[in-house]
Amino acid sequence: MRAVTEWIPVGVRDIWEATSDDECPTAPVVDRIEANVTSEMAFPTARAALVAALTDAGLNADDEVVLPAYTCHALVSAVEAVATPRFVDIEPTSFTMDLDALAAVAPTAVAVVPVHLFGALVDMSRIREIAEQHDLVVIEDAAQALGAAVSTSTVGSHSDYCVFSFRFSKEVTTHKGGLLVGSDIGPLTPTSPDYTAIPRLAATKVADGALGVIPGRVYEQLRRQVLDPFFTSTAAVIGETAPRPLTPAQRRLLDRQLAELADRVQTRRDHARRYAMNLEGPIQMPVDSPNHTYFRYPVLVPPEQRANICRALRRKGVGVSTMYDYTVAPEGEADIAERVAASVVNLPVHAGLDTSTVERISTVFNRVIKRHG
Repeated sequence: MRAVTEWIPVGVRDIWEATSDDECPTAPVVDRIEANVTSEMAFPTARAALVAALTDAGLNADDEVVLPAYTCHALVSAVEAVATPRFVDIEPTSFTMDLDALAAVAPTAVAVVPVHLFGALVDMSRIREIAEQHDLVVIEDAAQALGAAVSTSTVGSHSDYCVFSFRFSKEVTTHKGGLLVGSDIGPLTPTSPDYTAIPRLAATKVADGALGVIPGRVYEQLRRQVLDPFFTSTAAVIGETAPRPLTPAQRRLLDRQLAELADRVQTRRDHARRYAMNLEGPIQMPVDSPNHTYFRYPVLVPPEQRANICRALRRKGVGVSTMYDYTVAPEGEADIAERVAASVVNLPVHAGLDTSTVERISTVFNRVIKRHG
């Protein structure tokens, strides 16, 4: 007779095994991060951690905070809860903040939030130079770059605050949650730990597995009519902003995931290099960088054919997304961001893929782009 745990889906089994150990890690999460930081504070979400950083820095409603024009709605919502966003365009190859544009608006700003989008790292040494010249507070958004933080001191060492995300879509997750790190975070009154987080993470893994076996055409309708509207609407919700301590089960899970993270990031990099060698057609692939963690593998395709390309790929069983298919700046203020938003298609690159699957995706993509590109 099979053991009970053998009947549990793999993703849920990993959670079970990681959290059932009685021994709880006592070392701070930042001990696994290369950055020179000494303080950490856990929050219900990464956007709550951003709100806390802005508040701790003493910003008010009239203070301008510089953001990239191409990022998620949640970041803008967090800034708007405390201060006033000021948008600048992005670089055409990395899709991260244009630092010359930042330098141009820095004299009137109070803070800047550089975003390591899709795992591509911003030049934080240049950010620090601009910040020191204009006395800017630097709040680093590393929600998609925790993988880089365990292998390089680039992330978190040049900012006043740095925010990581533990949302269920990330490589390291506690279902939801954010971590604010820095050298001197002011005292805040915490709320109670969330003991339902691990069961909800397990339920999410089960639901994700169920979505994975839905036929492409059915999933396309579900995504367009249910999933996309849901995630868009919830992105603007800040929710509880008080710190929320991690439970022992969450700490055990994080400790295990962080120990495996460097290997998982290397697998993503291997997948990205294989795509770079294999993909063909009228496309733009991500910039190759040794520190890129490839949280997403964004490919720019002809914008007038993107819908057809995505539809064809999904029907062939390739789970692509158009994250992000919008800009957060007013229309006409960020030409490069608008071009990227209209063209981007994200190919699967997660560490759970094997080489043969990446090869198959490459072959399918090339056939689709040849037909629709």
